[in-house]
Amino acid sequence: MESDSPAQSVRAIIDRALAGVWAASAVDAATLEQNIDAANHRKIQEPIVRAFDEFFAVLNASYVENCRRLNRLAPINHLPDDVLTAIFAQGTLADHLVVSWVCSRWRSVAVHDARLWTELSLSPKQSMGLLEHLLSLSRSMPISLRLPASNPHIISALPGIVARDIDRMEELVVHGRDDAMSTMIHVFFPAAPRLRILRLEGVLDHCRLLLSLQPRAAFPALREIHLVRTSIAPETWASFPELVDVTWAPFPTGSLVDDIYNVLTSCPKVKRLRIYGLNTAHMITETPETTKAQMQVALRNVRVISLMGGDEEPIAVDLMPYLRFARHVVVYCSEALSEYGEAVLDQIEGPAEALYMRDSTRASTGEVIDDVLDGVLRDVCLDSAGPSPSRRELLRVKVAHLLLRPLRTATLRSLSLPVGCWTAQRGGGTNIFLALETLVLLGVPLVRPTSSRKMPACPSLRKLTLEMVSGERAANTTLDTLVSKLIGICAWPIQRIVVVNGKFAPNQLAKRAHDVQVVSLMPEDERGPFSEDEVLQDRLPEDWQ
Repeated sequence: MESDSPAQSVRAIIDRALAGVWAASAVDAATLEQNIDAANHRKIQEPIVRAFDEFFAVLNASYVENCRRLNRLAPINHLPDDVLTAIFAQGTLADHLVVSWVCSRWRSVAVHDARLWTELSLSPKQSMGLLEHLLSLSRSMPISLRLPASNPHIISALPGIVARDIDRMEELVVHGRDDAMSTMIHVFFPAAPRLRILRLEGVLDHCRLLLSLQPRAAFPALREIHLVRTSIAPETWASFPELVDVTWAPFPTGSLVDDIYNVLTSCPKVKRLRIYGLNTAHMITETPETTKAQMQVALRNVRVISLMGGDEEPIAVDLMPYLRFARHVVVYCSEALSEYGEAVLDQIEGPAEALYMRDSTRASTGEVIDDVLDGVLRDVCLDSAGPSPSRRELLRVKVAHLLLRPLRTATLRSLSLPVGCWTAQRGGGTNIFLALETLVLLGVPLVRPTSSRKMPACPSLRKLTLEMVSGERAANTTLDTLVSKLIGICAWPIQRIVVVNGKFAPNQLAKRAHDVQVVSLMPEDERGPFSEDEVLQDRLPEDWQ
């Protein structure tokens, strides 16, 4: 027998309830029936009854559908723990997941599975008790730990955490900054068989970490170490034979050249070395024990050396005779570029491939690259520098004269130029062809091959990068005209054009550049967010790494 629908069941209940109700009245039933207008009563009642019928129909359909699904879906309590763990591990969680949002079954599985607690990251406001609880949940599993430097309780407990859990740490990062602490924290590292990345970069000068190691401690897996404002003894480097990437602040005493040589000989696999915190205390006042020949051997595997600090330019002048044997040297320059730039650049005459000069006063990424292979210019990147348009133009012209003397255009393979739209006070107009003028500074006259002036041969030029100065974009016609001149007039064999932070009309170039690949990197509001690495990778030579 088929069961009644929910609507019929409700009506039956109402009828049974009203059947036994009797209300005494002075008016008999005949009088009531005589006074009621049956047609009006039905007019009022029918929409109400129809709405109830529709509601009960939806309710009944939902009931039937739920019954059908219950026969196909297993309740969460019936799933094994390994299935729930896989869902947790492979699923995407919200940035801030409140534990009370998850049912007790999920919480029980998550708490008892150490694999879900291998990557721990705390915010500055979270307590030390929470960190201890999370570490206990991970138990013996390898962990990656990120701690905020602005939490004094966590930073003070760092030595104890390292001593207890270093044997299972794969990554330890101290990030952020703290302006309140004023203490010296001594972190003693025993052997760390799993540690791959060590980054202690979140403390300021008045809150320093002193790093020391257990004698003959082994770090067989350590590949990256970043010690910013963190002291490390010179003899400690021998414990890191597998290091590849190093960021390091040397002691201001002793010879900086000898310290660099010690790092490179102790860690022969280093490919990227960032020397941080340079100041006048690091000035080379005495002849170092390390010779240039010894440094050349030590630099045979190094791909990039970076010099960073407040007064690195004069130090770079002294270091460059030793560091020029590395493939790429990076100098973060301030406005002292015009004073020290020539002295630094004069040292780049050996086998070094590139010199990057980055202006630390700029908000966006900017490099001045002089890529030299065995003394032959291969890649040129001129960028704007300084805080003001006049300063940018002055320094760029200055750098153009410094870097490109003489320009060997026969080997030039890539060219990166800034495109300005600055008011240069020349005839009251706007100078929109500074990049073209820069080409003239390079010794590349922009004339047709049929002209009486000789056109320089650039048979190796394949890549052209044009970057609009941030916040000062030129009109579309500016870039179109510029690229048209570079392709149509110069007739260079360019295969790739990269336009950074600017718009142009590539369709208008089709007649002049049939086989040229055009790439446009737009700012965040027009193209979506992109990283500085993306811009940098598209501007540098393909084999720079």
